[in-house]
Amino acid sequence: MSNFINNLEKRERVLLSILLLLIFVVVVIFGINSYMTKHSISVKNLNKAKSNYEYVYSKALILERAIMFEDLTKDAMETLLDKSGLDKSITEIELAKSDLLTLVKFKTLSLKDGVNFSEDIANNTKMKLKKITYTQIEEIMIFELILD
Repeated sequence: MSNFINNLEKRERVLLSILLLLIFVVVVIFGINSYMTKHSISVKNLNKAKSNYEYVYSKALILERAIMFEDLTKDAMETLLDKSGLDKSITEIELAKSDLLTLVKFKTLSLKDGVNFSEDIANNTKMKLKKITYTQIEEIMIFELILD
């Protein structure tokens, strides 16, 4: 092989070197192109999987809320307290139901926690919030929610 290269003219050696360099460059370009195509496909698959996950997750949350709070019960409110992290702040939860209305009454030391729990009840039940009454006696705040 080295005999073959040594027998070539200088111009032929330069042309062979250029040809080998071009072949190397073309192989590198094809490799990069293949990598970029595979990366692009992977990114599209990842985005599709993310959107599918978010869709299923949002529908599961809606279904969970619909099943869990179809009827407002003391257990449902306790579960809601645990999920929101307000179980130490909200105390003395009372639930009274009549044919048309439901009354929820609770005590708290924090106005913010009382408002957040009221929002959680209103947003996580199919009942409509008709009235909120807030009373403060010394440091204790009493909330009364009337739901339809």
